[in-house]
Amino acid sequence: MQVRLGKLVDLNVAGIHYLADSLGIGNKFVLQSSLQIQSQSSELLVKITKETGADVYLTPLVTKKYVDENFFAQQGITIQFFRLIPPVYPQLWGEFIYNLSALDLL
Repeated sequence: MQVRLGKLVDLNVAGIHYLADSLGIGNKFVLQSSLQIQSQSSELLVKITKETGADVYLTPLVTKKYVDENFFAQQGITIQFFRLIPPVYPQLWGEFIYNLSALDLL
């Protein structure tokens, strides 16, 4: 894959695509900036969800205190919270260290 890097975001997006490809993640990625949505908080999340054609918003459980669940429900969007349990995988040196980059896994 040839990547033209003009801004830091270009490097970040290229890295995300590389990791997704390497890990076999085939989801479509959409940059929020390409949607041209102006809003904040739960309203922003609802607009993004609708704009991308989804009716379920998946988010880590730790975000529960920040999202307005009633607003999502009023807009016909289901919120599903999940608790992230990081996998344990073989690392080359010493005891397992949690919360490293996916690059460590590769």
